[in-house]
This record gives sequence, C-alpha cells and structure tokens, in this order.
Amino acid sequence: MLSENIDIIISEGVKKGVEKAMEKAVQKGLEQGLEQGEKRGNAAMFKALVAIRFGSVPDHIVAQIDTASADQLLKWGERLFVASTLEDVFRQN
Repeated sequence: MLSENIDIIISEGVKKGVEKAMEKAVQKGLEQGLEQGEKRGNAAMFKALVAIRFGSVPDHIVAQIDTASADQLLKWGERLFVASTLEDVFRQN
C-alpha cells in the first residue's frame, strides 16, 4: 500500500515536471519565432526602403540585409537617408 502511494506521488511529480518543461519549451519556441519574424519583417522593410531610394537592390546586398543583425540594420538605416550611393550605405565602418 505504501509502495503504491509512493509510486503515485512520484508519477504525479514526474508528470508535473514534464508539463513544466513542455510549457517552457513552447514559450521559448514562441519567443524565437517572434524574434525571427521581427527580423524578417525588418529586413523586408529595409529592402523596400533601399529599393525606393536607389532602385533595384543587387542580390549581394539582399543577402547582406537578410543576414544582418538588428543593430546592423539600424546603422544602415541611419545612413540610408544621407548616403549619396548604395555603397555608402553598406560601407564597413
């Protein structure tokens, strides 16, 4: 009888632990999905702005934008409206 109660308690504890772990995993997945979606949206908006400002966007620039961090997009965005050329926007410094 005592052994059965212990087994039930352990089983319920394991179940609760698994449920908590699953909840955390789902939450983390949602957060990562939102971050990726935001990054893609920012990149898409920036590509549109570059195209409006300079015309068509070369493939190598599209690749740079798609792999850029949020900080890098912000730096380029600050340059976008003052740069004379597309190359000025994407310079390394």
